[in-house]
Amino acid sequence: MSENYYDKNAQELYKRYQSLDPDQIHCNWAHLIPMHGKALDVGCGSGRDAFFFACQGCEVTAVDPSPALLALAEDRYDAYDFRWLQDSLPHLSKVQALNEHFDIILLNAVWMHIEPKERITALQNLTELLSPKGKLIFNLRYGPSDPAQGLLPVDGDELRQQAKDLNLADIPLKYPVSEDLLERDGISWETLVFEKG
Repeated sequence: MSENYYDKNAQELYKRYQSLDPDQIHCNWAHLIPMHGKALDVGCGSGRDAFFFACQGCEVTAVDPSPALLALAEDRYDAYDFRWLQDSLPHLSKVQALNEHFDIILLNAVWMHIEPKERITALQNLTELLSPKGKLIFNLRYGPSDPAQGLLPVDGDELRQQAKDLNLADIPLKYPVSEDLLERDGISWETLVFEKG
């Protein structure tokens, strides 16, 4: 992931992320959020989705590799009892050090930043962090690559197979594919949900 890009453009990106309504973004899987469960927001950006989890009654841990974005998110949501960590995939070493498990883990617009050769390791580490019956949610971005942002192609079918190999159950959604809410040309999204047995 091009962390330098996100630090340099933190203010602009913060405003862009905050302009989107999480109820609209996550409407197709929000029913899966456990009340009073533990939620992990990987690549939390502006903190918008961490707040969304908190509004559902979750205990929230939010992580991002960008210190500039984390600072903006912490400032915006300082009244809430979130745990903020500067951490990144594929290892999430600081999260792993907590020795905790999570009922729901979200990767919203994150997977395209993970090098293909590191995705298996990342998925294994995410699976280890899940509680039994915990849900792992990916919002995958399809569209043009952008080396400046570290945007890499993703493949939903490949991710499904990798999840299956790790004994994660594929939870079908009624509307898994959506258009880009920022109305950018050539960009669409697919939401995948997996459950740990």
